[in-house]
Amino acid sequence: MALHGNQAFPVQYGKFSLLRSYVSELWISSYHDFVFTQTDNSFSAIIPAVPDYLYIFVIDERFWDWSSNTYTLDVVVKYAYRHYTPTGDEIPIDVAISWRRDAVENRSSLYLQSYDAGMNERVVMPAATGPYWTPDAEGFPLT
Repeated sequence: MALHGNQAFPVQYGKFSLLRSYVSELWISSYHDFVFTQTDNSFSAIIPAVPDYLYIFVIDERFWDWSSNTYTLDVVVKYAYRHYTPTGDEIPIDVAISWRRDAVENRSSLYLQSYDAGMNERVVMPAATGPYWTPDAEGFPLT
């Protein structure tokens, strides 16, 4: 595994990747005024003005559960689609993924942004069950 930049983003097989332990939350974005629900690693949203469409995002279990493993971004989202209730059709949604570091809040986040993004829903991800060093830990960055 080669290291890239500040070593937070190892390069595997020529793809951008990141350490799961460095991600403490997700932001799911959309322009619409969604009613948002979460069950573990599955998220659904409905637009009250357009109730026939249910938006579904499923985060891969390997990435959702806390670990110190490295993942490429193509592993993060398992499914992203709109479910059209009258016909049962599932229409894929394109999702852009970006990593952001909030220096004020001292957190690292992944942003999942659909083509119609604008509203943000913050989701706290599972954390380590014991002591583990991450960039969000006290004293980072080193001065």
